[in-house]
Amino acid sequence: MLQEHQPCEPSRGIPDDEYGEVIEAFVVLRPEARPGEALAAELQQVVRDKFAKHAYPRQIHFVDALPKTSSGKTQRFLLRPQPTTGRGR
Repeated sequence: MLQEHQPCEPSRGIPDDEYGEVIEAFVVLRPEARPGEALAAELQQVVRDKFAKHAYPRQIHFVDALPKTSSGKTQRFLLRPQPTTGRGR
C-alpha cells in the first residue's frame, strides 16, 4: 500500500503489550522527500484511507536503504529487533 505513495518496505508486525502485535514500516524516501513526523502521519493516513483503519503502521522508520541480497531481495531479518541474551552485552 505505501509503495504507491513512497517507496518502502512492506510492513511487518512487532510485539506490543497492549495489542499483541502492531505494524511497523521501513520507508526509503525519494531524494526530494524529507523525513519527519508530518510525513509519517501522512503515510499512516494513506493506509487508513485506502486500505483499513486498523491496519496502519504504528511506527514508521525512515532509512537510507533497505538491506538487500545480491539478487535484490530485502533481508527482512536484518530489520527485526535482535533478541537480548540477558548477559549485559
